[in-house]
Amino acid sequence: FPIGYPLTLSVITFIAPILFFPIVAVFHIFLGLGSMALLYGISREFLPRKTRLIFLAILAIYYPWIDFGGYLMSETLATFLLVLMVYLVFSHPKRHNLLWLFSLPLSIALATIVRSNLLLTGALIAVWLVYKYILAKHIHSRRLIWRGLVTCICGSALSVIITSSIYGFFGKPGALLSTNGGLNFTQGQCLYRMVTDSDGRTFSPPVFFQRNIVGEKTFDTPFANASYFY
Repeated sequence: FPIGYPLTLSVITFIAPILFFPIVAVFHIFLGLGSMALLYGISREFLPRKTRLIFLAILAIYYPWIDFGGYLMSETLATFLLVLMVYLVFSHPKRHNLLWLFSLPLSIALATIVRSNLLLTGALIAVWLVYKYILAKHIHSRRLIWRGLVTCICGSALSVIITSSIYGFFGKPGALLSTNGGLNFTQGQCLYRMVTDSDGRTFSPPVFFQRNIVGEKTFDTPFANASYFY
């Protein structure tokens, strides 16, 4: 299971356990505002000013964002990181600042720790860079694209070190990505507040505690046996 969001909640719990829910609420509010600000910045590339304001108003009243923001779920953080990646893609060509492009794979690494399926965005970004290289008409422009590719590769290497270190520290050496597995599906269907596997490991979605869902279950197989849970 992706460790990013539970790890974030653990840090908040460690720092201020008494103010846990208010801090998470404020954290989600700023994530939502940050997503709106970044999306508005992206819209400036395509939309006229009046249309951008309408777009911003729609974002402000978009119900799923409002609803998910009130739960202990990773959607709010994952959305912010996804929008951040897209924003960095559009920011690099205008700023010609390699720091922006270096931070792109780092944001992808953070995103995959929160939601594994966001790794697909990294592949799309690589395709976009190759596409830009093919379209480049001048040598200077092509050199800029190659510099971007090298920078992105360096950032990606650092990202691999970061993600493997995090998963290695928490007991999964060599892992670069969490595949969720069938346990996530089982938990969503059975609504157990806490489940335990045959090795004594426990798993519990934070939102189940928030919604006061009760019930516990012990499985006679380890969580790593994804085929069993499917």
